[in-house]
Amino acid sequence: MPMLTANQPRLPLPLLPAERRLEWAGRLLLLGLWLALAAGYCWLPERIPTHFGIGGRADHFGDRGSIWLGPLIATVVWWVLTKLGDYPHIFNY
Repeated sequence: MPMLTANQPRLPLPLLPAERRLEWAGRLLLLGLWLALAAGYCWLPERIPTHFGIGGRADHFGDRGSIWLGPLIATVVWWVLTKLGDYPHIFNY
């Protein structure tokens, strides 16, 4: 596997218009996810299912605060992938 060298080219690659639109779509979808969860949080029961078995029945429960984990993970993954796009020279294509 080739190693990165100091003379690896670092090209400025601006986003294309379609890529810019996709970035904004991702931001809006994440914002919508957070807002929808915040709006409906007060109506959630104290215990919510957190895992479902193969038959579709809930087999693990948690408090309603655990519902924030999904949007948090989605936001972190989106942010990491967006930031990785700022450094195309580290990818060995």
